[in-house]
Amino acid sequence: MRSMLLALGLCFLSISSLVQPTSAKTLDIDPVAQQTPEWCWAAASQMVLSYYNAPNLNPGGNFQCGVVGAQGGMCSYNCGMCLGAGGTTQRIAAVIQAYLMAAQMMTGFNDPGLHISTTGVLSPQEIIDMIDNDAPIIAGISPGSIPYPPGLGFSQHAVVVVGYTGTANALNVILNDPYPYPPYAVPYLQAGGQALQPGRYRIPYGLFLSVFHYGNSILFN
Repeated sequence: MRSMLLALGLCFLSISSLVQPTSAKTLDIDPVAQQTPEWCWAAASQMVLSYYNAPNLNPGGNFQCGVVGAQGGMCSYNCGMCLGAGGTTQRIAAVIQAYLMAAQMMTGFNDPGLHISTTGVLSPQEIIDMIDNDAPIIAGISPGSIPYPPGLGFSQHAVVVVGYTGTANALNVILNDPYPYPPYAVPYLQAGGQALQPGRYRIPYGLFLSVFHYGNSILFN
C-alpha cells in the first residue's frame, strides 16, 4: 500500500512539473488616442516614449505633434503638414530614435540602456519575455484586410503590447489601441476579446495572428 501511494505521488509530481504556471503582467502604460486617422504610429510612439520618461518636446505641449515633428523637414515646423501614416516599422523606429536624439540635444535627456530594433512576429514566449523584462512592443497589425507580405515592415495599424495573461501555450495579449472605435464596432470584442478599459483590450494570441494579422514588431530593450 505504501509503495502504491509513493508511486501515485511520484506520478502526480511528474505530471505537475509538465504544467506551466499561469502568470500575468501589465506594464504601467496609459492608452493614448491618436489625433488624426493616420497617426496611430505617432500615438503608439508617444505611449512608449512616455513610458521611458522622454520629455515632451512640442512647444505647445502636444506630445504627439512632437513625435510627428521628429520626422524632420516641414514636419518639424508644423505637424499639421504631415498627417500621413508612419510607413514601415523600420521608419517608425528611426523616427523614435530621432526623437530621443532631439530630446538629448534639447533637454539633456538620455537613456543609454534603450536599444530600438525591428523584427517580424514574436512568439508567445518572446512576448512574455519582453513584458517580464518591462519592455513594451509596438506591434503592426492589419485587421479586416489582407496582410502585407512578410519582411517588408508594412502594417495597416499600430498598437502597443503592454501585457499578457496565461502561458506560452495559452497566451492572451494585452494591448493599447490608439484608434477611437465606436462602441458598436470594436474589432477586439467582435473577435471574442475583452475590453479592459477605454483603449485597452485582451485578445488570445491565436486571434492576434489569424484575425488581426499581427506581422511586425518594434522592440525596446
